[in-house]
Amino acid sequence: MWPVPLLIGILCAPESPWWLVRKGRTEEAKKSLLRLTSLNRETDFDADETIAMMVHTTALEEEITSGASYLDCFKGTDRRRTEIVCMVWAIQNLSGNSFSGYSSYFLQRAGLPASTSYDFAMGQYGINMAGVFGAWWLMSLGIGRRSLYLYGLCGLCIMLFLLGFLGLVPDRDKGSMATGAIMLCWAMCYQLSVGTVCYSLVAELSTRRLQIKTVVLGRNL
Repeated sequence: MWPVPLLIGILCAPESPWWLVRKGRTEEAKKSLLRLTSLNRETDFDADETIAMMVHTTALEEEITSGASYLDCFKGTDRRRTEIVCMVWAIQNLSGNSFSGYSSYFLQRAGLPASTSYDFAMGQYGINMAGVFGAWWLMSLGIGRRSLYLYGLCGLCIMLFLLGFLGLVPDRDKGSMATGAIMLCWAMCYQLSVGTVCYSLVAELSTRRLQIKTVVLGRNL
């Protein structure tokens, strides 16, 4: 069902002023900027001045990134940045995210009936949303992204071991219910740390000159 409202929203949405400026369509960029800006008497907003700033910034970005290649991502200190970005993004998927996307099926294989598995999965998606907001709050408190990522990963590791050992419980019904409960705890820990913080890290770790290429390498890995 989602493609239909998304398509309507995309068709009605104004184009990004930054994209229009990069294409040299400054007049269209100004119109789009005015559509996206809330104008009131208390603000001293000048659309022409803002567009001029965007044109200048775009020119600087082109100057900085010109001549950069993927090979540069593996030279000097940039190689270390590339390694970290690639592993940060790989770990996001290797820490249990691969089966959480199919949690209802996973829980059925663990022994829960289909209806109960579905209930757990819906609860997990609600927890995922709350976890993302919680991660924003934790980062705003000044807790380092590195600390959030590493401590969160330790918690996920422990819970994955628990999920694995629950397969040895003789009482299948109790074991499957415990599996569902731990998966909900895993979802909260994941979204509070690794799942959300990853996107901040991959954008901040690379140099501005190689940022796009470094992110591409990490995502592909």
